[in-house]
Amino acid sequence: MKVPTQDVSVSVKRKVSIWKRVFIWYRALRRLNKIALWVLIASIPLGFIAANLARPAYRSWRQNNALVIAQNCILRNDANGAFSAFRQALRIDPRNPRVWRQLGTFLEAQSSPETIFVLERLIQLEPGVVENRYHAAEAALALGDEERAMSELANVSPSDRKSARYRLLNAKIALTGGNLSVAEGELASLVQSEPSNSEAVFRLDQVRLLLPASSDRAAAEQRMRVVASGKDARAMEAQRMLARFYATTNDMPMAARAAEVLVESDNASFEDWMLFLNIEFATSSLSLPNSIEKMRAWVLAHPQELPKAAAYFIQLDMARQTRDWLASAAADRLDEPQIKSARFSLAIADRDWDEVFSLLQSGAQAVPADTVRKVSDTYRAFRANHPEAINSWSELVLSAKGNLTLLDSLRQLAVAWEWEDAQEKTLWAIGDVVPENPAVWKALLPLVQSDNNAPDLARAFGALVSAEPSNRAAINRWIQLQFLLNLGAKNELLKAARANLDAAPKNAAFQMTSALLLADTDHGSEAFALVQSMDEKSRQDPACAPYLAYVYARAKKPAEARAALANIPSGGKLLDEEMALGERARAIIEGREDSVEKIPVKTDDASAQQLLKQLERDRATDGRSSSDELLKELKRSNSPDAGAARQLDSLRKEMRQEAATPSQ
Repeated sequence: MKVPTQDVSVSVKRKVSIWKRVFIWYRALRRLNKIALWVLIASIPLGFIAANLARPAYRSWRQNNALVIAQNCILRNDANGAFSAFRQALRIDPRNPRVWRQLGTFLEAQSSPETIFVLERLIQLEPGVVENRYHAAEAALALGDEERAMSELANVSPSDRKSARYRLLNAKIALTGGNLSVAEGELASLVQSEPSNSEAVFRLDQVRLLLPASSDRAAAEQRMRVVASGKDARAMEAQRMLARFYATTNDMPMAARAAEVLVESDNASFEDWMLFLNIEFATSSLSLPNSIEKMRAWVLAHPQELPKAAAYFIQLDMARQTRDWLASAAADRLDEPQIKSARFSLAIADRDWDEVFSLLQSGAQAVPADTVRKVSDTYRAFRANHPEAINSWSELVLSAKGNLTLLDSLRQLAVAWEWEDAQEKTLWAIGDVVPENPAVWKALLPLVQSDNNAPDLARAFGALVSAEPSNRAAINRWIQLQFLLNLGAKNELLKAARANLDAAPKNAAFQMTSALLLADTDHGSEAFALVQSMDEKSRQDPACAPYLAYVYARAKKPAEARAALANIPSGGKLLDEEMALGERARAIIEGREDSVEKIPVKTDDASAQQLLKQLERDRATDGRSSSDELLKELKRSNSPDAGAARQLDSLRKEMRQEAATPSQ
């Protein structure tokens, strides 16, 4: 019988004690722990390396996703969502040119003045891409900033100035500035070298339509009609040109037909309707009532245009039509901000002050009841010629500080009441809220000028220069006021004046200001030569007489100085400081200059010094203002889309913060 054998390993295994097994496992675990520890130590730097390698790809994916969302929002006309998406994209990578390019295109479509800043930032990120400069110049032209467009083209390298794009933009700038002969010459040369350049041919035809003596006007008209009848992207623009062309040549039947085509288009604008109705009014058309009814239907379908339509018809003394339009609006739309704004304008036009005060409280302005009561009381005090009325108005303006909607409503009331002091105080307050809006300061200047108050006038012109750095006429007048008030260093003022003169050497006002400062800094002969180069009409202008007399006196030309002094007008037509300047000129030629009391020099005036430094920076950058100046915090406007307004404000804040970050 065979005896079964036993597995030796099994028997040995069974003989190993449990404690020994535990010890074996313990040693194995220690080896594993050491291995794991070294793996962990090695994985830390490897993890950092992997994270740094993966992070750009992840950031790029997130940014691309944000841009896709922004484009989808744009397609849905969701400005609020587009602003959010662009803001997110900028947070992820603010140095990606693609984000700034798409943002610039988006803002350009909305005719936003911030387009220029965005494109300037794009130029900083891609300085070698000339297309960005062309784009910035086109955007500046679209916004009516001719000088900025010229500044952008001035930075194009000489090798690129022979390109068709540069020459076309140069011609557009000349066309915008009204220099039709220069525009025609540039475009004709371009068309001759590139006959297939349809944009150049189109612009040349536009110029020739505007030139009365052009021999090619008839051919240009025919080509423009072909473009207008086609499906080209320029068809609507060609139709507008034809309508205006026929209107200016008194061919009213053709003008009416061209304008009618415009308003029947799906892409018609309110300006097209205004052109159409203006032609209808001019021809006393029998279809005018029907045209007004068509416009009413269009405006009600485009409620964002209601305030414009109300102002247009009120200006034409057709308040009844506006009232009928508002009455025909659906009941569920009466709370829309545009309709409330139109009703407010209509009530002011009707001088229905009870309705005005009611709408202030219940309308889009939503003014508290006690404030409305105070407005009503102030109006009664003003009508009664009570001296405390202006103090009450000042308190109202002060209480509304920061509330742009309420301040604008108060401004409208002051205008309707023909109360200039109240208008002035309200515009100063509005300027504090939106200092970057040049329209505010331009509206304020005539009111301040009537006060014969040089310090306030200097402040208003200084604010206008800050808001519109390309406004050389405003810069020139501000320099004169600084000189009259002895504010700022004369050498710095002279630099700013010469910058103006370099830009427009034949401008008589710029010549006069430069000569004034040259004469005061002991450059009499140069100052005399400069005023002698002015045209005779400008030298005979009474407003120029005190400045001219002072220059002649400083240049030791007593006969000319006396002739200028005789031309100084009387009756308070000039500022007191200008009259004092004439007296100083008289004292100089009579040898008693030291006896004339001078205004103490205030070279430490902070606002004047700050503005002079800004102008010097602008001169160093070919007239472009700094991004901080362009991107001052905008307050909420009267936009019906308050959410979009908040998003735009937030986006501008982040853009300004990003602009301060140096590009890498």
